[in-house]
Amino acid sequence: MSLTLLTGPEISKAKVFFELKANHSDTARQWDILYRKRQPEEGSLVAKFFKNGNDFGFQWLPAAAEDKNVNYLRNCVIKFDFGTHKTQRVLRSTTIIKGFKFGVDNPQIRLEPEMQWLPNPANITTQLSTLSEKEFGRTVVENPVITKKQPAGIFFSDIDYEQLTFILVTADVKSKVKLSASLQLRMLAGQRPKLAKPSLLESAAESLIQRSRNMRLAANQFKATPIDQLRKQPAYRNISYPQKLELEKKLKAEADVAAEQATKFIEQKTSSLEKFYGKVMPLTISYKLGNQNIPLATTISPQ
Repeated sequence: MSLTLLTGPEISKAKVFFELKANHSDTARQWDILYRKRQPEEGSLVAKFFKNGNDFGFQWLPAAAEDKNVNYLRNCVIKFDFGTHKTQRVLRSTTIIKGFKFGVDNPQIRLEPEMQWLPNPANITTQLSTLSEKEFGRTVVENPVITKKQPAGIFFSDIDYEQLTFILVTADVKSKVKLSASLQLRMLAGQRPKLAKPSLLESAAESLIQRSRNMRLAANQFKATPIDQLRKQPAYRNISYPQKLELEKKLKAEADVAAEQATKFIEQKTSSLEKFYGKVMPLTISYKLGNQNIPLATTISPQ
């Protein structure tokens, strides 16, 4: 049986070095963990693993209290090789982040989960997990791997003109973890999004319905207006009959899109957007150590 300590520059932004050394006797099996601030120097004995019968134990030693950076040992992984099988153990527990969910009157979430002794931020990844259609309705997720400059986007349609409501999820990981999510409403392309409060969603639905009706009425009126009367208007003074037919088609198509947009918005509001209220969005923060992704924190509660 053997133990290996998986460590490296990924475990901390500070320069820390750990080494595992076997220290067995005739009656006991023990592995010492040495800590040093720089290479090369004599390491301090800060912790140990020991085998007691069929059980393994871990113990911090007094020297660990002499330097706070010893705590970055928590980001290392111990690999166990029993000959017939192998396993491993992360020396820190995965943090469960609570409260990452929207309320009916709370379209924006901001959280700073308490997490100490973070690994090197350059190796930390925040990812939005797959959203169950049964639980959240139909969604289209863009950029599920979240960076400071690139938030994740949760849309309720893959058609541009139907993407009036959406969710932005951001993550900023430095010495602290900052998470945020917001329900957004954008009525027109290029328009600055607004927080999708319930009152705004209701007024948006009414506005879209009225806009659709007005566009349909305008399209029908244009079609019904004789070309001679249209030519009396400055905008249509030189309009030809083929041009009038082309404009009729265009206005009808635009009215159809507006009607579809209003219908889809109301469907999305009830069948998708409102399904997010009170439900935790699945998100996981992990760090890369060697070729492994180690869970650091998650909003997903263990079953």
